[in-house]
Amino acid sequence: MKTAFGELLVEVKGAKGEEIEADIRCIEKKPDLRFPVDGRLLIEITVSPERVAKLTFSCRFHTAFKITGSDVETGEHLELKSWYHDKLKWSIGTVDGEWLAAVHQVTMEKIDYLEDGLSATLLGIPVNESFILPFAIAWKTMADPEAENHYTWFMANPADMYPSRFKG
Repeated sequence: MKTAFGELLVEVKGAKGEEIEADIRCIEKKPDLRFPVDGRLLIEITVSPERVAKLTFSCRFHTAFKITGSDVETGEHLELKSWYHDKLKWSIGTVDGEWLAAVHQVTMEKIDYLEDGLSATLLGIPVNESFILPFAIAWKTMADPEAENHYTWFMANPADMYPSRFKG
């Protein structure tokens, strides 16, 4: 999928690095008026494993821009990393281990903040049941970086994109 900052790549791999079949849904979300951003997406990766396994979900990007900086910006129910190109900021977030344990009884073994995205390794996904791991992406060209820097952080929190019964 193409975005303002580059091409998004989403995948799921097994413990041996093999690709796992997944259904990937990309949903355009409206920004909250309190934190206006240029774009906001919810990406739902759905798997139904046939056996108990360790799975690694990743959401990465390829960009032609020169990245001028990046920050890890975690929060409540949130694992997030942001990248900068001049005044353009984009953030990729996913839910944290606490949210996964509360909502799905799944364990996050580790989170990796990559040069080009995020990956989450999970254990305990129920066999033959549909499981969704959400990622969220938000981007903004900031007119006033000091005042607007936190906008993508708020808008790239996938836990906040679900009805309250799924928030954990």
